[in-house]
Amino acid sequence: MCPELHNIINNSEAKFIEKIYELIVSYKKTLQNEKMILEAEEDIKNGDTYSLAEVKKILQMSNDDILNGDIVSQKEIDQQDLEWLS
Repeated sequence: MCPELHNIINNSEAKFIEKIYELIVSYKKTLQNEKMILEAEEDIKNGDTYSLAEVKKILQMSNDDILNGDIVSQKEIDQQDLEWLS
């Protein structure tokens, strides 16, 4: 299957490749979201939950990180996706 896939990619237009890339990135994000949901459900079953005060503190810390520039940009995330594909 891989040689056939390489052949399709090598002989395709740029728009087609862009769409394939978007599908792959979307699929990866979906898998990550599903993993996080399963982990969260397991945490809930085990009673590993946060109080409202703890959640507010976590969210505030996240907001502070964003304001301080500690969160990577979408461009950096996209670049990591490209590196994953190579």
